[in-house]
Amino acid sequence: MTDNKECFVISPIGEKESKTRQRSDKVLEYVIEGAIEEYGYTPVRADEISEPGIITTQIIERIIKSPLVIADLTNHNANVFYELAVRHAARNPVIQLIDSGQEIPFDVANTRTVRFNLSDVETYENAKREIQDQIESIERGNDEMDNPVTVAVDLQLWRDSGDPQQEDMADIVERITQLQTSVQSIERLIMTQNQQFTADEIDDIRNKLEILEKEHGKIGDSMWSGMLEEDKDQFKKAMDLISEIRAKVDDLESDRNQNGLEDFM
Repeated sequence: MTDNKECFVISPIGEKESKTRQRSDKVLEYVIEGAIEEYGYTPVRADEISEPGIITTQIIERIIKSPLVIADLTNHNANVFYELAVRHAARNPVIQLIDSGQEIPFDVANTRTVRFNLSDVETYENAKREIQDQIESIERGNDEMDNPVTVAVDLQLWRDSGDPQQEDMADIVERITQLQTSVQSIERLIMTQNQQFTADEIDDIRNKLEILEKEHGKIGDSMWSGMLEEDKDQFKKAMDLISEIRAKVDDLESDRNQNGLEDFM
């Protein structure tokens, strides 16, 4: 592709020669540029526009209007989250990144986030492919992405509408969002602790999954007919994620039993 399109990069920047700047430069060079260049995007970062730490009207305009924004959430930088919230409020697409060793902050945990490790070539090659998958989805027109800001605004509008159907829709979306958050919190727990689980902890995760499956069933039985297609898709994804986590728990238990058998022998 030859079109010259702007990709605004939201990231921690820091002063010149600082470790923060050096890391952000590497992320830009090794992960972002390699992913976006074949799609005709040119990366622009805030330090090319103003002094580090200063959020100008030019930056805000770029955050809102750029056809693509990529945000690096690593180290939970305050400016990054401020700029991310501006993009969310504009209801425009954004691709989130984070270092694979860090936890995704709760408020944006429901949003698909690309993980990478700059010291591991394989992970940032995988990250580039994931970024490209998201770019292709955006360019196919799948750019109306729900985020915490838009969901909260829509819920309030529906609740205040006086329309019983829209009030019911607010209940549906809220319950699906709560379900997704609960499922993903279990997934993050598994990813963080890896195989360091006791038998009691594995049983506890299984119990939580069973509760979520029952809640999922109740939502489906009572609300399916009133759901919009996009809500049905989110509902199905939550169920698929529960199944994936259950399979991971089975693998963890199998590995734990195998390691215990090897230790015994």
